[in-house]
Amino acid sequence: MRSSAIAVLAVVIAGPQAAPAADGMKAATPLGAEILAFEGALTEKAVPGWAAQRGTWARLVSASNDPKVLATCVLTLEQSLAWEAVESTWKARRSAWASEAGRAASMSAAAKLLLDLESHTRWSAVSEAWKKDRDGWVRRVSAIAPATPAQAAPAVAPAASGAIPLETVSDPAMGYRISIPKGAKVLNKTSMQHTYSLLFPGPMNEINVSLATVGEDSLANAVNMIQMGGAGEILEKSQLGPGQYDIVALSPPRWQEVHAYRRKGGVKIRAKCSGPASHVALLKEICRSLEIVK
Repeated sequence: MRSSAIAVLAVVIAGPQAAPAADGMKAATPLGAEILAFEGALTEKAVPGWAAQRGTWARLVSASNDPKVLATCVLTLEQSLAWEAVESTWKARRSAWASEAGRAASMSAAAKLLLDLESHTRWSAVSEAWKKDRDGWVRRVSAIAPATPAQAAPAVAPAASGAIPLETVSDPAMGYRISIPKGAKVLNKTSMQHTYSLLFPGPMNEINVSLATVGEDSLANAVNMIQMGGAGEILEKSQLGPGQYDIVALSPPRWQEVHAYRRKGGVKIRAKCSGPASHVALLKEICRSLEIVK
């Protein structure tokens, strides 16, 4: 995106350069692994000329446990992205984001930078596999990133799904209306995908609602796509009409997913509602509230 990417990377590299890093290398930190995962999902067109420095960059991300270095690596990757790879709103956000990258001194701050960059990256800039894997990735990076005051967890974790109130949100441009947990934070909002998240205390501490402008031509195809995305046992599946399905899946270790596919005319939207298995009734209520409004 900007020509100074190589110079920025050089600032944080010490010592002689080794051979380019191999794909699939093991990172020293969870954040490093997620940075590599995002970078690996980008298309060649999204990062023109990236191959020349990718090996050194990947090796540094894999080896470092310094949040300042990892934040700089995220900045370096952003500087190599083509403008066409990001949403138009990124131009207004970028200056403040780059300043935050320069000040980042913790893993949580670096993780927040990564989430922000990914949320502004267009679907056209990432692989098809990323569109299936993204929800889990967001969940993992969000666990590293800090909670904002609006997102801060309540003092007592909800004991049952009924303890979490819902509120209705809608987006005329994307064409949906759905009920989500009250107080949920917007993690991602692009022209083709919106993601909401509510965190609360506990080892499995999130209700995540992801909406995307995708659909499947059959219930069998929808089930296959869900299982390819990492879900385990399919607990429930039903067809409501052409292109409209409700599917409930269980992912280890007790992570519940509810998928609602809706179609109206040429508009297709899928809601994926995920969270602890103990909250499956709430997840069903959220996903099944999905309506197409255009």
